[in-house]
Amino acid sequence: MDHLVWLSSLGALLALDNALFGQFMLSQPLVVGSLFGGILGDWSMGFLVGALVQMLWLGVIAVGAYIPPDYTIAGGITA
Repeated sequence: MDHLVWLSSLGALLALDNALFGQFMLSQPLVVGSLFGGILGDWSMGFLVGALVQMLWLGVIAVGAYIPPDYTIAGGITA
């Protein structure tokens, strides 16, 4: 249960990077997957899953009024 609190807090903090605060590219699935994997005890699996989700989202670009789905959540859930 303790991991769930840490993961949800970290996910919410990293989701702010997507549009609201800074945009330091920390909300990318590669970073989120690695951090979540590290909290859960397996950095390498988190990195590999994050890289897979990152490749799925490479072509998504926010142009005009189009708002793409949140890939931070996708990276965190898959890890």
